[in-house]
Formats: sequence, structure tokens, C-alpha cells
Amino acid sequence: MKDGSIIYFMTTDTRLYEEYQDFLSSFQIHLVQVTHRLTPPHVSDGRRIIQAKLERAKVLLPGHPVLVHEKTLILRGHAGPRRSLRATTLHKFSVEALLRIAEGQTDRTVKFITDLAYFDGYTRHFERAIEKGHILDEPRGLHTRDWPLSQLYVSDHFSPCTLAQLSEAEWDKYRTTGSDYEAILRLRRSL
Repeated sequence: MKDGSIIYFMTTDTRLYEEYQDFLSSFQIHLVQVTHRLTPPHVSDGRRIIQAKLERAKVLLPGHPVLVHEKTLILRGHAGPRRSLRATTLHKFSVEALLRIAEGQTDRTVKFITDLAYFDGYTRHFERAIEKGHILDEPRGLHTRDWPLSQLYVSDHFSPCTLAQLSEAEWDKYRTTGSDYEAILRLRRSL
């Protein structure tokens, strides 16, 4: 990621694209959103998913620098040691569905894992960031920001408030401490 470069970010998540573009613009890096949906392999390992997505993006945009993103939520204490849900699947979940999954679990610890992969035309670069928190027994807060599950999720950075209970100023601060921001910051520093 060289200052002044153009990078093609393959994501259908416009909000994430805008957040990454906002951060990278301070380095004179311009992201171009490519809204092609990269179908991941049928595995739950985020590292294998991000590698497959990067390889597909390289085929779709040969010779161009590309960035891909994968986010997974790990629920502890369900169906063995953990259960993972991809972020795209998670957006389809209702508050009630997540509460049913977590019902009866004493350990409601969760991890959001963000995996990023970047290909600069020569080398593949990978970065991972983990954000810890937990799921509540009942929804709290009204500011869902188009993600109803924010009424259940409490980040360790903002305990005891759910994301839906954060003010706009707190939300802006959360965006610079969450796993998405941390992953892009680490990727930028490593190059």
C-alpha cells in the first residue's frame, strides 16, 4: 500500500468501504469499491476463506492491487468449544435468532475476527485483528445503525454498553478501536 496508490476493494459492504476509504485517504491511498460478491469456500476457518477470496479477486482484476475482507463471529460455549458465524451470515440473523443460539449458555464470550488480504501485484499480505466482547440476555439500546445485533453485543472496549447504546461520539471512538479498524491499521503499518 504505497501512498498515492489506487487499490480495488472487493466488498459489498458500502459502510466498511467508506470507513476504510476515510482512513486510507489520509495516506493519499484511494480505494475503489468493486461490489462483486466473492463466494467463499464452505469452511469456517477465516484464514482459508480470506486466502480463497484473495485468489478469486486476483483472477477478476488481474494486474491490479486488490484488498479483500472477511469477518467472523466466534461464539464460545455453543456446540462444543465454539461456533463460528461469518459476518455475511450474521447480518441475516435476527436478535431473536442469536438469543436462541446463546440460550442456556453461561459463557457468552464472543470474538469478532477480521481478516484482511492485500495483493500489491507481486506479494500477498495478510492481517488479522480480534475484538473481544460478549452477548447479553436481552436487547438494549435504540441506535442499531442498521445492525440489530448491536443491541446484544457489548465490546470489551465499551462495557457495560451495547453498541446500540453508544452515543455518536462513542460510536466514532468504537470505530477506531474495533477489529475492522485495527486490521487495516496493522496492514498499513506492515507495508
